[in-house]
Amino acid sequence: MTGEQLRATREALGLSLSQLAKACAYTSVDNGVTLLRRYEKGEREVPGWLPRMLELFRRHGIPPDFIDPK
Repeated sequence: MTGEQLRATREALGLSLSQLAKACAYTSVDNGVTLLRRYEKGEREVPGWLPRMLELFRRHGIPPDFIDPK
């Protein structure tokens, strides 16, 4: 998956960078957003697990507590 594909998929899911960082369980949302932004810009390679996770979200939805933990 390219950075452009990552961004398009994230946007198709209706997620902000912050929401995707939370859904990916990055311990620091700010660091997660920075890392995701680097993936999208092509500054870092998108890890292999991320496209698979996004596909699961596309097929089955995103559990609400993944993006809005209580």
